[in-house]
Amino acid sequence: MPNIRFDLTTLSIFAAVVRDGSISAAAERSNIAVSAVSKRISDLEATLGAQLLHRLPRGVEPTPAGSAVLHHAATIMHTLEQLESDLSEYAKGLKGHVRMLVNMSSIVQFLPEDLKAFSREYPDIKIDLREANSSEVISGVEHGEADIGVFTGGLDVPHGMHARAYRRDRLALIVPRDHHLAERSHVPFADVLDEDIIGLDVGSASYAVLDNAAKALGRPLRLRYRLSGFDAVCRMIHAGLGVGIAPPAMLGAFTIGASLVGVRLDEAWADRQLMILTRDPGTLPVSARLMAKHLSRSAEAGSGHHPCST
Repeated sequence: MPNIRFDLTTLSIFAAVVRDGSISAAAERSNIAVSAVSKRISDLEATLGAQLLHRLPRGVEPTPAGSAVLHHAATIMHTLEQLESDLSEYAKGLKGHVRMLVNMSSIVQFLPEDLKAFSREYPDIKIDLREANSSEVISGVEHGEADIGVFTGGLDVPHGMHARAYRRDRLALIVPRDHHLAERSHVPFADVLDEDIIGLDVGSASYAVLDNAAKALGRPLRLRYRLSGFDAVCRMIHAGLGVGIAPPAMLGAFTIGASLVGVRLDEAWADRQLMILTRDPGTLPVSARLMAKHLSRSAEAGSGHHPCST
């Protein structure tokens, strides 16, 4: 229908009428006379050329056309609220905070430099960052516990979530310097399965990768110890209780890591993609959208790959 102009106030009142199921109740809530509300609804129906409400003895309910108008009115109101929120944050100099859930790999290898650069550009945006395994990151973002997550790819992402590439790293075999595999330049995973493996909790992305790789070889995964942090894994490896699988670049984050070495794994699955996860970007506050954009831009500029060293 050409040349139809919608009155935002009328759309808001119409939504209130449908929500309350009563013209009088909506009028009272909006502090407007009942006759004025009735007139606005009648004018809207006349403008659209369709009946929007069924007038019942004890209230009103939307017609199919009314339900369609209600859906679009809700979308318009949400967009206006988002616009108001965005402009408010800009007016305040982009003050606010970003809630992040990230895995250990991203913290140790990439995020510190990226977050430092973000804070330089937006000093008034505070960053609330917590570490979690990749499964917890996905769940936390899905349920609104965080605005942005960083996790290791390979896990299922719920429908409606938005995942984009961040950085790449590569898993290696982590062993003490005097281990019989330490002198090798590379090693097939089949040889690793002869060793006792010290790994992270079942919810970690690395556990899922190792478990699937062992099953593909028809071999059991001798995961003797399941720990919550890589620092504890390093200590157990250093004590000679087994070997581990992790990006060798992470060794530099722990004092005891100097006594360990990384040996390149031959398998293609050892090359991993870290991902940025958000809900619908349109529903994020400005500060979170800026962070997601910053991380994506940083990923494009960086090599994102740490070589395996011995």
